[in-house]
Amino acid sequence: LLMLAKIYTKERNYSAAERYYRKAIRINPDYYKAHFSLGVLLMKTDLNKARLSLQKAADIKDDYYNAHETLGIVNMQLKNYDNAIENFIKTIDILGEKSKKRYKSLYLLADIYNTKKKYKIAKDYALLAVDIKENGGPANYHLGVAYKNLGDKGRAKSAFERASKDKDWRASAKYELELMKKKKKKN
Repeated sequence: LLMLAKIYTKERNYSAAERYYRKAIRINPDYYKAHFSLGVLLMKTDLNKARLSLQKAADIKDDYYNAHETLGIVNMQLKNYDNAIENFIKTIDILGEKSKKRYKSLYLLADIYNTKKKYKIAKDYALLAVDIKENGGPANYHLGVAYKNLGDKGRAKSAFERASKDKDWRASAKYELELMKKKKKKN
């Protein structure tokens, strides 16, 4: 049933995919992968239902870092920042200090703390992410935002320049660099 659901998901027949994920769960309510896959599917249509499915996956298999990280992303989208922080910290704890897979949770923590205007904490998480992936666009972008708001324009500029090398972050990073240039001209 889970395989059928995955096939329907790949074919973009989401209603059939959801139906088969739910059938798999009815047969085995403790099948965390079915709850997780259903949660990921529901992220397209209903974040609150997605959150419930992902939470169920995490409850069933507490060391399943994908469930915690994805749940953190959903909580971010729902603006449940404190819950998202817990989810990302749990992900990092499960993965351990040496894992490069922590990268996404680290830069998303930096994003949240920038949103909360806690720039020192954001900087610390972004630096941990940059240690894993030196030229990673998202980590450098959020590092740049933190440095900019901490008043360290030189480091902010360097971080934004590194972020601008990533095609997915280029526009945002270049926008920040332009803002910094304009502000410098005014002063």
